[in-house]
Amino acid sequence: MECPTCGQAISHKDIDDKMSEVLAEFASRGVKLRKSEARVLLALKGKNRPVPLWSILDALYIAKPEGPPDWADNVVTIHVSRLRSKIAAAGLPWKIVNFPGFGYELDERQTSKTLKTTACWLGAALLVAHPLAKLF
Repeated sequence: MECPTCGQAISHKDIDDKMSEVLAEFASRGVKLRKSEARVLLALKGKNRPVPLWSILDALYIAKPEGPPDWADNVVTIHVSRLRSKIAAAGLPWKIVNFPGFGYELDERQTSKTLKTTACWLGAALLVAHPLAKLF
């Protein structure tokens, strides 16, 4: 797979490695993120626009070939709620905005270099992997 933004080759292992960097960055601020919360954050990161729910679900269930369960929308809502609290606890000036019936957007007023790079990689993986991505 190749990132459409920067042209670098990426794999699921690359995504997991970048996710580890994000987890470490939050840990350095005294906040522990779950891997699933980091996946949701990376699905939103760097887009500067609302991200559809299916794209966020793909980030959460990327390792499962059968895809997300029918009730997974509720899982995203819970992760977003927890992320809002943890972003505030980490002292980051970000806000997750809900677009009912569509998805979420991360309003970033300040971004760290690690998270910008990671978002590029994960976004590319989701766009290449999802069959509906060509429609958007």
